[in-house]
Amino acid sequence: MLSSVTGTVSGIPTDWLIIASILILFIVFSVVRGTTYATALSLSLPISLLLYQSISKGAFIGGIAAGFSSPIAQSVLFLIIAALLFVLTNQAIASFDTPSSVVSGIAAGLAALIVLVVIWMQIPVLQSLWHFTVQLESVFAGAYAFWWLIAAYVLLAFSRR
Repeated sequence: MLSSVTGTVSGIPTDWLIIASILILFIVFSVVRGTTYATALSLSLPISLLLYQSISKGAFIGGIAAGFSSPIAQSVLFLIIAALLFVLTNQAIASFDTPSSVVSGIAAGLAALIVLVVIWMQIPVLQSLWHFTVQLESVFAGAYAFWWLIAAYVLLAFSRR
């Protein structure tokens, strides 16, 4: 029995296992704590992408950003921007959010995961932290990224009810 389970799990690509684990974490957190965190993450990541792409042209901070030359340092810079925007977005939309239903939690968790994966694939320096397989990139990147983001925001809109 254990060997058949081990054989089945070993055949699943690592990317899908990581994504499934993050999805479960997002869903549980959304059901227990409400959908505010998933909403804040889904809104802050695209804004972080825009700010990260324009930071090198920014007055005063452009020189500081130029000091982040290695891929790991650039990844850290993006993660700092994303964390700050997550906190700000969370504070802007936070209300006395009550625990959600399971369906709302699943919708919010799935929306947050979709946005996270799509945005991750749009930032080349994050590929130095984790590079997704070609199979996953063909599903979430390229021509389909727009439609995945639209689907995520539709899910997010209905999860807030």
